[in-house]
Amino acid sequence: MIVTSGPRVAGRPRGSTGLTASAVSAPRTSSDFVRTLLMTTTGSAVNWRAAGACLSADPDLFFPISGKGLAEKQVTRAKLICAGCGGRRECLEFAVVHELTHGIWGGTTPEDRERERRRKRRAATAAEPRASH
Repeated sequence: MIVTSGPRVAGRPRGSTGLTASAVSAPRTSSDFVRTLLMTTTGSAVNWRAAGACLSADPDLFFPISGKGLAEKQVTRAKLICAGCGGRRECLEFAVVHELTHGIWGGTTPEDRERERRRKRRAATAAEPRASH
């Protein structure tokens, strides 16, 4: 993040945060960046994406513009590809943990994932003991 305004700090130009690229915990090489993206929620660097059934498919297929009309066929095709994938569980876990709001992940649409989150929230709320007044 670059600050564009603010008081001058001694020894630094106006707007400088004083942070250098090495001071930020960002990946240093492209392979570090890829490894970071491929991490699962368990911290394992197992590359479930490389074994995905979607690997040879058009990536646009998994990011339809809407869920209606022609895009409905696109969603159906993407879900069929996911249905035969050995990494489906890891893919879905990645989408849920990272709260991805776009795209088909693990055979689910954003709407599917949101519906499941709501269902789990309602179930957890119903399971909580009611406070007495």
